[in-house]
Amino acid sequence: KRYFELHQYLQYHILLDSKVFAQKLLELQDEYEPAYQLGLDMLYRLGAFPDMMRVLVSKRQVMQALQLVTHHSAVFREEGLKPRDFLRAAMAMGRASTFFTAFRFFQARNQALRGSAAFLPEDDCEGFVRVFERNFRRTSETSLELKLNAPTPTATSAVSSPAKEGPSSMPPAIPTKQHSPTLKAPPKGEAVAGSEAVAAAAAAAD
Repeated sequence: KRYFELHQYLQYHILLDSKVFAQKLLELQDEYEPAYQLGLDMLYRLGAFPDMMRVLVSKRQVMQALQLVTHHSAVFREEGLKPRDFLRAAMAMGRASTFFTAFRFFQARNQALRGSAAFLPEDDCEGFVRVFERNFRRTSETSLELKLNAPTPTATSAVSSPAKEGPSSMPPAIPTKQHSPTLKAPPKGEAVAGSEAVAAAAAAAD
């Protein structure tokens, strides 16, 4: 399998970009690790940010996905990219700092769009609100400002993959904290709506 040659052809843009080709590259990650980054690079060049974000969320790279758009982006109306999808992935990581930052991102989005940080019933985020209040009530009452409203992506603002090897036209993503307290799920028996991940966390906490 001549992956090195394929890598060179892509690096020098001998092969044409397409979403189908990018998907094939992403699927090659297990056999050739740099293929994941090559696939992300191709989606970036194509401007296929929703597709790119779905890939990142599926890999639980929540903050990297959120760096690609602003609070006002219409992408969050698309299936698989709604606030609850990001919060579910953030909670599945078990990293409190990631969940906190993602939650505050969407609070800021709600504020910018509707004049209120609260989620609407149709957002189906009640369970995540309970988790946030249980873990970060004191922090949420402060005037902490999170600089998450990134500009529209440019050639220097894309994210990187988890791959450690292989050339990339994208710079490394902003790292998240490696040591973060575990999220506390609501007490057993307390109703939690809007999140399978939250329910699973509550069961794991027993």
